[in-house]
Amino acid sequence: MKSNSEQLDEMNKTIQIATDRIRYYKQQDKMLKSEIKRLTRNERTHRLCTRGGMVERFIGEPEKLSDDQVMELLTVAFRQPEVSGLLRKMLEEARATPLPEG
Repeated sequence: MKSNSEQLDEMNKTIQIATDRIRYYKQQDKMLKSEIKRLTRNERTHRLCTRGGMVERFIGEPEKLSDDQVMELLTVAFRQPEVSGLLRKMLEEARATPLPEG
C-alpha cells in the first residue's frame, strides 16, 4: 500500500498532466480559430477582387471614373426593376440551394 505522500505525489502529477493538456488544447483551439479567420479573409479578398474585376470589365475605362461615380452608376443600375427583380430571384434561389463546398 502506498503512503499518503506517494498518493499525493501521484495526484499532483496527474493534475500537472491534465493542466498541460488543457494548455495544449487551448493553444490548438486558438491556432485553429486564427486559421479559420485567415482563410475566411483570403476567401473574401479573392471574391472582392474577382467581382471588382467583373465590374471594371463592364465599365471599360475604370481608371477614368472616381469611386463616387462608380457607386452612382451601380446605384442607378440596381434601382432598375429588372435588375432588382433578378437579384431578388437569384438570392431566393441561392438561399434554397446552398453552394457546393470546396
